[in-house]
Amino acid sequence: MQDEPFGVLTVQAPQGALGTKWRKVQADLGSTALALARCRANIRRCSSGAREFTTIIKRAAALEGHDRIAVVNRRVNAAIRYVTDQEQWHAGDVWSAPLDADRKGSFETGLGDCEDYAIAKYAALRAAGTSADDLRLLVAWDKDVRSHHAVLAVRDGGTWLVLDNRWSRPIADGEASFLTPLFALNAGGVQQVTATRPRPADTGQDRAGLQSMLILHRSGVMQDRA
Repeated sequence: MQDEPFGVLTVQAPQGALGTKWRKVQADLGSTALALARCRANIRRCSSGAREFTTIIKRAAALEGHDRIAVVNRRVNAAIRYVTDQEQWHAGDVWSAPLDADRKGSFETGLGDCEDYAIAKYAALRAAGTSADDLRLLVAWDKDVRSHHAVLAVRDGGTWLVLDNRWSRPIADGEASFLTPLFALNAGGVQQVTATRPRPADTGQDRAGLQSMLILHRSGVMQDRA
């Protein structure tokens, strides 16, 4: 069994802007939990976004393993329309929970970019009963488009599956050779990738991704294109 997706080795990342963003997301997920509790108590108090997110969680909780993972990937991808943070917020990089206290979550606006999809999938799977130990929000370098990208990795048995807003089905990490993981975010905080398993296709593009890691961690700004 792989301990980490892509067989990477990680260490706790030093304090930086990325950690600040993730801590805010974790706090906002507390607001998501409160909104869901209100929704379960009285459906009339639910926003349309909260009702939709609750429906996804209920459906996922009734399933297990790959079926649960697949339905969350598909339903979250369908619920959010991709827009860049510049288009939506007129800012460089804004991370949104699916629901938040200001009703600006991705399920309330119906909009988001790659990390917003990944955060919503993380929240839905946790609420459906998936262990936090089996979830990693990955910030990666996408060699195909030469840009940062965020996905959710979910461990299913001995395999890590990658949930991408661009694909309707989860894919095994071995199929996602276009991604070079830089950071793995989970309930324990931000882990920095220190080594990846050798791959035949490794090129200077991988080095470009690794060189971007320090810049990303200091600035916390992902310039994603997908």
